Amino acid sequence: MEKIFLFFFLFVSIRIFGQSQQDSLYHQLNIAHGAELVNTFAELSLSYRTTSTDSAQKYAQEAYRLSIKLNNNLSKAMALQVMGMVKNLRMERDSSLYYYQKALELLPQNADKRLEGDIKNGLGGAYLYLNQLDKSVEMFTAAATIYEGLGDVRKSAAAYANIAITLNSIDSDEQAKYYFHKALKLADTYNIMTTKLPVLVNISTLFMKHEQYDSAIYYAQQCYNISFQNKMEYGKARALSVLSQAYSGKGLYEKGLASAEEGAALYKSMGNEVLLRLIHHRQAIALRGLGKNKEALDLALQTLDKTESADGIREALLSLIHEIYLDLGDTKKALEYYKLYFEEYEQVEKKHNQDVVAELETKYETEKKSREIQALSDKAQIQELTIRQQKIVIGISAFAFLISIILLFLFFRQRSLMRKNELLILQQRFFRAQLNPHFIFNALTGIQKFVMKNDPMQGGSYIAKFSQLMRQVLEHSRDEFVPFEEELKSLTNYLDLQQLRFENKFKYSIIVDELIDRGKIKMPPMFAQPFIENAIEHGIATKADGQINITFKMEGDHLKLNIKDNGVGLSGKSNSEHLSRATSITNERLQLLSGKRKKNYNVTVENILNESGRIEGVQVSLTLPFLI
Repeated sequence: MEKIFLFFFLFVSIRIFGQSQQDSLYHQLNIAHGAELVNTFAELSLSYRTTSTDSAQKYAQEAYRLSIKLNNNLSKAMALQVMGMVKNLRMERDSSLYYYQKALELLPQNADKRLEGDIKNGLGGAYLYLNQLDKSVEMFTAAATIYEGLGDVRKSAAAYANIAITLNSIDSDEQAKYYFHKALKLADTYNIMTTKLPVLVNISTLFMKHEQYDSAIYYAQQCYNISFQNKMEYGKARALSVLSQAYSGKGLYEKGLASAEEGAALYKSMGNEVLLRLIHHRQAIALRGLGKNKEALDLALQTLDKTESADGIREALLSLIHEIYLDLGDTKKALEYYKLYFEEYEQVEKKHNQDVVAELETKYETEKKSREIQALSDKAQIQELTIRQQKIVIGISAFAFLISIILLFLFFRQRSLMRKNELLILQQRFFRAQLNPHFIFNALTGIQKFVMKNDPMQGGSYIAKFSQLMRQVLEHSRDEFVPFEEELKSLTNYLDLQQLRFENKFKYSIIVDELIDRGKIKMPPMFAQPFIENAIEHGIATKADGQINITFKMEGDHLKLNIKDNGVGLSGKSNSEHLSRATSITNERLQLLSGKRKKNYNVTVENILNESGRIEGVQVSLTLPFLI
């Protein structure tokens, strides 16, 4: 998580746009024409990138639309480069990579080399966020070579820093230091403050990684002083975050707390919730170091409530809360939060965590029994011999209880692992059924034709939708239950792409029972897609008026899913074989769910017949569990 923050601070490097400069750009909109107007929209987008990503996206889209009207590849490349930057700021990583790649593709050979360097620098950042580190280093290095050839020391320094950040991501610390200092030397020589600040923060964090606190404080303090002098709030806040961590690491908790509180106030005023949670964690560490455990606990719990499962600070918060409860002598709560930490992060030092959990369980049970003995002693004045005998009995009982707990834990864990293994094998089969290569190939071909023959902007939207569908399928394949609203989005994305592929030769509807609370209910993922695919491929593909109707209804403690089509029915051989495979995999999944929840769930597939007995389509009915 820390590495991502570092790169974001550098990649979206500090650029000062005063109100007067923005006013000048707004005035320029009224008098500029053609490519000059595209440049003005692009500059306006850049002016908002550290204050309002919505405004930045708005002006980037205007620049892109105008460049398409002009049909000027150079203008298109510049507008696409700005779009890539905005998508990166909005954390839409796949879209960011797409726009940068498209910009490089459209860039004319005789274009300004500086724009080529900017695009490759942006590509380096996109690859870094997507963890394609070799490509990231390649692009950053190419950008640095271009800037060096142009004699652009400002951008050369930024490119060196970006190379260093990527090397830091793969723990090549010595090489990272080399490029950081190379960037810092240029920034000092030519007084490039917008590069110097993020480099100082990144170097200080690199020293923190090795617990070299004095060096970390030295570089972070430099960043703070420069940011303070130039009223650059974000630079001050990032420096304060490192200073708080370094001071606490040295045991200077008063300074660590003061730095964290000042940084938290800055992040709060900027509305940066992600970095605010990070510095609240460091504030809680300092409070604990000062012996203010209750204040530290309250802050850590409040911050934990605001985190999500994918939030990198969550792991550190769970560990800190566990340690604070130990300080307070509440071993029951300490055990509770360590178990939560263990459940979420058991892949880290798995055996060590199991030993700690067992030790905490023993300690909790021992203290519990000791309190019971003391209460009996106070009330009945039990003689010393009786007390000693009771302790022996209780000790033996506690030991036997602990052994029983461990055996039960191992038994249920083994059974759980076997069940998870069965589910994993089934999910892999089901996952392969979702990612039909024929569908993926045809969907991409359809999108390509759409982009080449129609509106590229809309084509880009469909590519993003296809990317989102693939991401949803990958993510949902790991989950037993997903939010109902997310499953609806996946189905809608899939059907929209199929409509695009078949040139809107069929229609679909999704009807949701009013009794279903879309915001709260959860359901098993990806049950409908194999049957919808069958309906399209083998039922209505040859019809000009194809129709698919999907209905979700609540029936007691079951969720009813119906899929109807007006296709050729089950008579076709390929249709029957495909349905048989989909039905077999679905039945296996439902059997696992039935065994786990002690209820029966099933799937039925049948032809739809009219009054004269003629086949008018196929109906698939599934009975599924749900969670609230």
